[in-house]
Amino acid sequence: MQKLKNARFYITNGAALRLGERRFIEVKNEKEISRTSLERAVINLAVSREKKILDLTKQDYESDKLTSLVLKKSGKSISKQNENLYKNIVERFNRGMNNPENQTILHTAPHHDDIMLGYLAYINHLVRTPLNKHHFAYLTSGFTAVTNSYMLELLEQLDQHLNSGIFDAKFEERYFDPQNIEAKNRDVSLYLDSIAAHSRTIRQEALSRRVLRNMVEIYEEDNITYLKDRVNELINYFKTQYPGKKDIPHVQKLKGMQREWEVEILWRFYGFNTEDVSHLRLGFYQGNIFTESPEITRDVIPVYELIKKIKPTIITVALDPEGSGPD
Repeated sequence: MQKLKNARFYITNGAALRLGERRFIEVKNEKEISRTSLERAVINLAVSREKKILDLTKQDYESDKLTSLVLKKSGKSISKQNENLYKNIVERFNRGMNNPENQTILHTAPHHDDIMLGYLAYINHLVRTPLNKHHFAYLTSGFTAVTNSYMLELLEQLDQHLNSGIFDAKFEERYFDPQNIEAKNRDVSLYLDSIAAHSRTIRQEALSRRVLRNMVEIYEEDNITYLKDRVNELINYFKTQYPGKKDIPHVQKLKGMQREWEVEILWRFYGFNTEDVSHLRLGFYQGNIFTESPEITRDVIPVYELIKKIKPTIITVALDPEGSGPD
């Protein structure tokens, strides 16, 4: 990059976390030292010295440029600071281990893997009590995470199922009607049954059912002949597109709905139905290199309406800071 005129290389705060001098300047410029800066500096010191926080000494603090500054800006004695920090951390751990009850919890995340990666271990405890109600909301479609090769594989499987006639009877009973929520839940249950039975055949059928259901909804078409033509068009599309190219809108939606199906499987495993999961598909997520800024009507009001509908007493937010993964 040094050979390119006016070239710049930018890194996020998360990526710059280990740049000691940068952290030192940031803390130095704080009028009052923040709890985050204090905790990060002291905890890192304890880890590097392989000591308990309560055992850190003046010599330990002064051996590190950042913690020496932290000690000075905090205005507290070492023993008092260590004790306060230790109590604060233990208190938060204890709060985290005390599961709430009689609550309606709205779990929110920008992407479909953020809750799972961020605090699935905690959810294992939250769902054990029948006294809580849970609803899961995903703000974006997530279509950029679904590869062309994966969609091609699914569509070729669907093509085989359609040509075999295995879905003919289900069309007659309107199984694939987008309003048939019971059948939608059965798709998910069938997939989980396939995992329990170690059956690739059942798993492929469950996947094909959901892809077909999504196509019926997107293209507003329930004629099996026309749907076969659509499948062939999509197979050709995914064979000819290069990875990373921005997809056309209806393909974006199809990919996104496949991503949505994956979290429905996850929460079905925990006993929740598809009605307990909301896919908001907010409009700022367009698949562009630079994400659009959110707009009130398009991106904020849908979240507000969901909150009014669910009436949560607790709202969780699984963050996905750039460059550092879900929190």
